Amino acid sequence: MDARRAELDLTWDKAAELASVSKETLFQVARGRHPRKLTRARIERAFGWRAGSIDTVLAGGEPVQIEQESPAEVDDELRDIAELREMAKTAQARAEESLAVARELFNRIERLGHSDEHRSAQ
Repeated sequence: MDARRAELDLTWDKAAELASVSKETLFQVARGRHPRKLTRARIERAFGWRAGSIDTVLAGGEPVQIEQESPAEVDDELRDIAELREMAKTAQARAEESLAVARELFNRIERLGHSDEHRSAQ
């Protein structure tokens, strides 16, 4: 991993950022820890390796590089993903807010309906 990181001219911090994992996670994987599937996929993508390459490296083999975007293009994609996540969070918050307003309106209508029934009974 260290050789590929250096080949891509990435610091550990930048490699971790591109992989969306902590620097400590990268260190642990470099020391032989087998990461979870999602973490493995993120690291392989950031390093431009074919799926399964981390397992191969941890077993003492060589990773298989894929034709991939440059680290800058990967960085752009990761930035786009982060932006989409933020947009989704905003949309979810707005939907939750709309739902709260709708519930309040239904509660008011319900109370008004009971008031009308009470008045009609008198």
